[in-house]
Amino acid sequence: MLDEDFNIKIIDFGFVCPLEGKTGSGFNHTKVGTPGYMAPELLQKDKYNGNVVDLYALAVILFIMYSGRPPFTVAAKSDDLYNLLATHQYSCFWQVHQQGKPEGFFTPKFKNLIEIMLQDRPGYRPDIVDIVGHDWCRQPEAGEELLTAAQVKQEMTKKY
Repeated sequence: MLDEDFNIKIIDFGFVCPLEGKTGSGFNHTKVGTPGYMAPELLQKDKYNGNVVDLYALAVILFIMYSGRPPFTVAAKSDDLYNLLATHQYSCFWQVHQQGKPEGFFTPKFKNLIEIMLQDRPGYRPDIVDIVGHDWCRQPEAGEELLTAAQVKQEMTKKY
C-alpha cells in the first residue's frame, strides 16, 4: 500500500498480535502465517519475538520485490535454497538466483542485507534501525541516484 506521500506500507491483514506477547514476556507462541514468509523459529514452533519475525518476513518480501521470485520455499533445512543460507554457503545461494539475470543483478550491498536479514538465528538478525541504516538503503550503487521524498511524490503524482 502507499500512503498520501507515496511511502510504501507493507501490511499483513491476516494476523495481529501484541508485539510484547499476550503475557507481556516479549514473546509470542501463536503459529500462523504463510510458510514461505515465516522465520525458522515460527516453523519450529519455538517462542518468538514479533518484531524479529516480522523483519524476517520483510526480507523475504524485499527479495521478491527485487528479484521477482522468493528466496526459498520454506525456512527449513529440508529446503535446499534455505539450507544454503542457513549453512552460510552464500555464494552458492546467489549463484542459483543469478541464473537468467544480467551480470551483477544482485549487488554486494543487496546480498549483504539479505544475508543478515535472513539469518537462521534470531539474535543475529538486524533490527529496523540497522536495516534502515544499511548501505543498500542509504547509498546508491555506482551509476544510480536516490530520489528525495519530494521527487518520489512528484513522480508518483504524475503517474497517479
